[in-house]
Amino acid sequence: SPATRTISNSMLKMSENSNKTVKGVILIYGRQHPPEIPGFMVGQTFMETLASETALARQFREYFDVWAFPMMNPDGADNGHWRTNAAGVDLNRDWQYFNQPETAAVRRAVLPLLKRVDRRVFYAIDFHSTGRNIFYPINLNIPAFPLHFTYRWAEQIQEELPGLDLGVQPFDTTSPIAKNWTHKTFGVDAVTFEVWDEQPRNELATFAVRSAEIFMEMMIQVFENEMMTDEGVQ
Repeated sequence: SPATRTISNSMLKMSENSNKTVKGVILIYGRQHPPEIPGFMVGQTFMETLASETALARQFREYFDVWAFPMMNPDGADNGHWRTNAAGVDLNRDWQYFNQPETAAVRRAVLPLLKRVDRRVFYAIDFHSTGRNIFYPINLNIPAFPLHFTYRWAEQIQEELPGLDLGVQPFDTTSPIAKNWTHKTFGVDAVTFEVWDEQPRNELATFAVRSAEIFMEMMIQVFENEMMTDEGVQ
């Protein structure tokens, strides 16, 4: 297959051979909080959908690479911690000073994207679980590219999965969490993707797969609108 999927430590990369001189990059974070299993499960199926051999996924990967960190807190998960790593620190509150090795490793891995002329970060997703299905997007009054993507994505998911209760609660960018750091570093939109702790297990796959399919459809459109009119992208 022309697609490549490489794993280095806890980092997963998906890419497809492409004639594009510039490709987008989607950043995905997961399992910062060990017991948030539904979010981890949806995140895994979401990534499997992006990596699949459907025509939609192949087209998506021609435009986008995926850089994912699906298991950011392996020590906390292995030791049954509630929200912390082996040092007793909540990793999703360490995205300002990066005192923990897990968050510091992610920062080292993705910061080189700022200097690359052949890759451009488009979006980031951080998978979690909580008391309901909810998207925490960046506030509408804060400029972010692609414009209002999270709100439009959530609206489309809700329209196509009417039996799913999906809330949207805007969030400011002051707290030191993964979503906010990504926005401040790359200027892009990002979401904390929360899955209901008690979502029936037989419904998780549908939620994940259709969310991923809608995401790919929308991101392809964003890429074509934003990038393919540039002279350097044919």
